[in-house]
Amino acid sequence: VEDVRYQGNLIKKIERNYSRVIDRFPYLAGIVIILAVLIIYNTVKLSVYSRKELIRSLQMIGASRMFIKLPFIIEGVFIGLISSLLVYPALLGSVKAINYIFTNFTSWSIRLSFNPVVWIWLFSLVVVITLIGSYRAASNFLK
Repeated sequence: VEDVRYQGNLIKKIERNYSRVIDRFPYLAGIVIILAVLIIYNTVKLSVYSRKELIRSLQMIGASRMFIKLPFIIEGVFIGLISSLLVYPALLGSVKAINYIFTNFTSWSIRLSFNPVVWIWLFSLVVVITLIGSYRAASNFLK
């Protein structure tokens, strides 16, 4: 080794950009959650609208609002849980593709581990998000 150069300025730039990304991550996560609620809201709203005559019949015979809403809420939660089950294979495929591309240029790779606690939180978050979206969609139609 003839010459060693310490790239302190370059490391500071990398750390500064990294901290900027990490600082903005909660905002991005919030936007993604809002978009998920809106997508579920619109999906359930379409389902409610397609069954509007059945809903009107149920209202005429005196069914309670919660009795009418409950099937749509369950449908929304079911759709959300199926979607969350599809996330892991999609994430695994994406990580493998990124690793395949980056191993040609760098010596690092992304390691993806299965942590049950994370997946329990994911399912819990999915249930809460779908409950909010489904309840709002069904409630807005029944006004």
